[in-house]
Formats: sequence, C-alpha cells, structure tokens
Amino acid sequence: MKKLFLLVLLVFLGSVWMAGKIQEDPGYLLLSFKNTTVEMSLWMGLFGIAASVVTVLLMIWLVSKLLGSGETFKRWNSSLQHRRALSKTNAGVIAYLEGNWNLAQKKLDQAAENSDTPLVSFVTAAKAAFKNGDLQSSDRYLRKAAEEVPGAKLALDLAKAQIQIESGQHEQALAALIQVRQSHPKHKEVCRQLQQVYLALEDWEALSQLMPVLRKLKVAPAAELDEVERKTAISLLDRAVKEQPKSAENDKVVAQLVKAWNKIQPKVRRHALVTMAYTSQLKKLGKAELAVSALEESINTDWDEQLVEAFGLVAGEDSQHQLLTAERWIKERNNSPDLMLALGRLSIRNKLWGKAKEYLVSSLKLRKSVVVYAELARLLRYLGDEQESTDVLQQGFDLVTEGLPALPKPSPAQASISKIAG
Repeated sequence: MKKLFLLVLLVFLGSVWMAGKIQEDPGYLLLSFKNTTVEMSLWMGLFGIAASVVTVLLMIWLVSKLLGSGETFKRWNSSLQHRRALSKTNAGVIAYLEGNWNLAQKKLDQAAENSDTPLVSFVTAAKAAFKNGDLQSSDRYLRKAAEEVPGAKLALDLAKAQIQIESGQHEQALAALIQVRQSHPKHKEVCRQLQQVYLALEDWEALSQLMPVLRKLKVAPAAELDEVERKTAISLLDRAVKEQPKSAENDKVVAQLVKAWNKIQPKVRRHALVTMAYTSQLKKLGKAELAVSALEESINTDWDEQLVEAFGLVAGEDSQHQLLTAERWIKERNNSPDLMLALGRLSIRNKLWGKAKEYLVSSLKLRKSVVVYAELARLLRYLGDEQESTDVLQQGFDLVTEGLPALPKPSPAQASISKIAG
C-alpha cells in the first residue's frame, strides 16, 4: 500500500510540475515527412513519445510473460502435436480393430513419432503392416519401437515372434523364442508361443517336455492342455512306429513302441484315445497279448465303454483269461451293453455257444444295436438255427431302416407283377 501511495504521489507531483512548465512555455514541435506535416506543442510531443515508449515496453513485457522466453510456446506447440498424435493413434487402433489394415498402418505411422505411447503405435502399426503383407515395414516398426522404448525388449520379441508364427515362419520364431526363454524360463506368454510353434512343427518330443511347465503356468484351460497332451502322446506313439525303417525287425519296432508308451505319463496313458492308439499299433504288429494287458490296465483304472468293446475284439493268446477278466467286471457293470457284447464275443472265441447267445441277447435288451444283431444272427446260423437267425437279421434290418422317410409300398399283387416283369 505504501508503494502504491508513493507512486500516486509522484505521478501527481510530476503532473503539477509538467502543467506549470506547459503554462510557462508550451514550446513548438513540427514533424514533416514528404508532403505530410504534423504540428503540436513541444510538451505534447514529448508526452506522446513517452507514452509510445511505455506502450512498447509494456507490450514487450506482456509478450515475454506470455511466451516465457519461448518455453510457453514450445509447451503449447508440443501439447498440440501430442493431441494430434493421440487422435491419430485412436483412429489407427480403431481402423485396426475394424480390419482396415491400410488405414491403420497409415494413421499409426503418422502418430508414432509424437505419441505419448510410441510402443502401442509402433507395435500395432507392425501388426497392421503384417496384415497388409508388408513384412519389411512390420520389421521396421518393431525396430523403431525398440529404439524408442529400450525397456520393452521382451514385449517386442514376443510381438515379433507372434507375427512370425502367424506368417508361417515357425523356424525363425522357434529360434527367437528359445533365446528369449533362456532369460525368461517361466514366462507364461513365451511358453504359450513355444507351444504354438511345437504344434505347428509337430515337434512332439519337445512339446512333451514342455507340458509340465505349460500346466504349472496355466497357459490355457486344463481341458485344452489335456487335449494337447493326448494329441502329443498319440503322435509320439505313431512316430515310434513310422520312424523305423521298413527293413527293421518286428521286435525292434515293438520295442520302440513300448519305449514311447512307457515315457507317457500314466494318467495320459489311461485315456481311451491314447490306449486305443497304442493297442491298435500292437495289434498291427502282431502283439495282441500286450494289447490285452494295456486295455485291461486302463479299464480297471478308468472305465470306458470304447475300451471294453476293443477288449472283446482283441484275439489274445489266452482267450479264457480274457473272458474271466471281463466276467469280473459284471459285478459293477451289469448294465453295460458294450460289456455284454464283449463277453458274447469272448464266449464265442472260447466256444461257449450258449453263454455267448445269452450275453448277446442281454446286450440287445440294454441297447438295440445293428452290430449285436449281426453277431447274434451269425452265431445262430453257425448253430444251425436258420429261422431264428433270419428273424434276428430282420430285426437288425428294421433297426437300420427305422429312420428312413415314410414312402408308399407296393401291394402283394403289384410286387408279383414287378417280379414277373423283372
């Protein structure tokens, strides 16, 4: 307040002094430029000059304050560029999600340099370029991202590997992922991508070794991993046979198959599809007894109707043992039509005709089946009961035609005429 009072006082005293001077001698000032002249009192001219100088100084001060020696302007300009970059980034991401790869690549390429999130812009631009088939630009965007964000090496390595996987460059992706895994052995995404590569390359041995890690990291739902593990096991069994030279002795091929089987975890071995793959190979190689043992072990642990039917089809060396084994299962599975069918077949193999008929009839009581009708009809024909065999075959035929659309049938007379004409 004191400073303001002194300033007002000085202005007042100055004005009084100047008024006295003007009254004493106003003076004379003439300004001439070309054909223009301006006349005024000296004091008015001095006042105008002083006012102009003050005005200029005030403007300079105001501009300097607004611009902050250029920093404010720089910040404003930078903010504008960032807003534009953000707008283009959003437009690029939207275009990418909509499948407009060309527009996405264009917008993200424009936004990347001034973006607050260059990693997002460059990586999405790389994916868009890949979708466009422009692998060279895709690789270039990833390199730029690495330069802009040095700390994102792992993320960029994974992004590049995924692009390679999707483009079918599985060998390159595998080499990169193996190197990444050396420093990140239990990284979930690294292992997930390795699973993709091993499946594509059908590297079942490597995938089998990776499975425990995949389960521990829960890279996918348990059901999906179970399916992958079963597929891996079946492929390993198939490869164990196919990789042997044609000239290889049968026992050597069997030994390799058994070795591959023993490497599979017991829980996986007991699955019906895996057991069926193994026993089918054994049957082809003439090792029915090994097939019987594998089927019996799996059925005793995890009951499966498919395996039970297969058990009745295998012609083991000791058919009596097979029959006795299957009959022990009746205690807990007397409502299984597949078990009754297997028992009927095993009884036929043991030449127990009456028991075989009983089991096959029991199977039909539990579930009508064309296969069982055929087995029973064949047995009855072998036993010389032609009429009953024909009746059973007719029942089986009726079952087959049960789902056919209703169509008109000829009368007996029409049928006779058609037969004579034929």
